[in-house]
Amino acid sequence: MSFNSFFLRTALAASLSVPAFCAPPAITSVSPNPVLGTSSDQSFCVNGSGFINGPGLRVRLVFSNGQADVPVNFFNLNQLCLTFTFGAAIGNWTAQIANPDGQLSNIFFFSVTAPGHGMSTHFAVPQLVFGGACYSALYFSNTTNSLESVQVQFTDDIGAPLLVPLAGIGSVSSRTVILNPGTTVVLEALNGPSPSTEGWADILLPPGVIGYGVVREVDDGHADQETIFPFTPEISQTAEFAYDDISFTSAVALLNPSSQQTTVTVTAFGADGDEVASTRLALAPHEKSVKILSAYPGMTGISGKQGRIVVSVPYGAVSVLALRFGAAGFANIPVNHR
Repeated sequence: MSFNSFFLRTALAASLSVPAFCAPPAITSVSPNPVLGTSSDQSFCVNGSGFINGPGLRVRLVFSNGQADVPVNFFNLNQLCLTFTFGAAIGNWTAQIANPDGQLSNIFFFSVTAPGHGMSTHFAVPQLVFGGACYSALYFSNTTNSLESVQVQFTDDIGAPLLVPLAGIGSVSSRTVILNPGTTVVLEALNGPSPSTEGWADILLPPGVIGYGVVREVDDGHADQETIFPFTPEISQTAEFAYDDISFTSAVALLNPSSQQTTVTVTAFGADGDEVASTRLALAPHEKSVKILSAYPGMTGISGKQGRIVVSVPYGAVSVLALRFGAAGFANIPVNHR
């Protein structure tokens, strides 16, 4: 059956109030799996086939002391994503899809694990890029003597869940990393034949777990270039760094990690402390802007200068990654978040 005929048949059935005779939905995996049982909302995605968008589409989550029918906040034909708080019960859970035509999927089992000790903190990797000539990796090390869990959520530049093909794992938009005492785990998004894709990562990091990100450019005929991306806080309203646009080119990733829209102000000062350029841009929740710094409207004044950049928001938060490009490659510029 062709793509067009499928939708014609579905529309005809809906107009006659008769269910479309489609294959029932099927769940093949969920992510993350296991889920970290925290008391805050998390993104949870169901992967499979036969999903139909429309009124009545829901995911039924069943746990030891109850169940919940959760509406979907992201949809494509092979993935549904929702937001839910999984702290209600630790142990085995199930997920089942109910399509608008009344058909039910298989029941899929997954687990919810207890978080480690202490309060976990959200950090961001504002630039994650993979495919084409680009490779990214996230490193996590457990310095404690207890089992710890790290939740990683991948988001595209406009704030939607991003499928990331992790080496040895598969394509997921979120992942829970289980760390035994003293162990290290690496998540790798490889370069390759697919087009280059950009996004960012939200990391829920428990006390005692450390890590960082890496991005590498793999270009035939040239030595590989790579730099370290630190985990940046998601609660700061001001960030500062030094720039040098005399012999180099500065670039930034400006990320709104919060759930509310905000306006980012970028102000540049010269080496003498005088203001030389400024710009403002609105960022929707979880949205990111990546650009050569001097290419933003109002920022051409930094060309041929050195000095200091101040990034600020009046409410919400901002996470900033800064890079310096030159003939020898590129490097991370340390950013002070406060």
